Amino acid sequence: MRCSLYGDQSSIDASTSSKRFIAVSEATRLLRCHRVSVLRLIRRGALHAIKVGGALRFDREEVLAVANRTIAIYPHLRLVARKKSGLAG
Repeated sequence: MRCSLYGDQSSIDASTSSKRFIAVSEATRLLRCHRVSVLRLIRRGALHAIKVGGALRFDREEVLAVANRTIAIYPHLRLVARKKSGLAG
């Protein structure tokens, strides 16, 4: 079975390394994000996908590397420090 890299014309042999490729549902679970967010990562070039029979597959090691990055996956969100409440209990 052969599959092509998403957005590229080169191809790889998926039969020898089928365990290293995961589906979108597994990628969303590892990244703890929505399916649309995974597709945004692909569009930005932060995550690479291959198409196997019309379905997207991801290299498990690459997904784990993206999940372990210290930079934010969602740059449009900002972390805001909460002010401590002045209420004494």
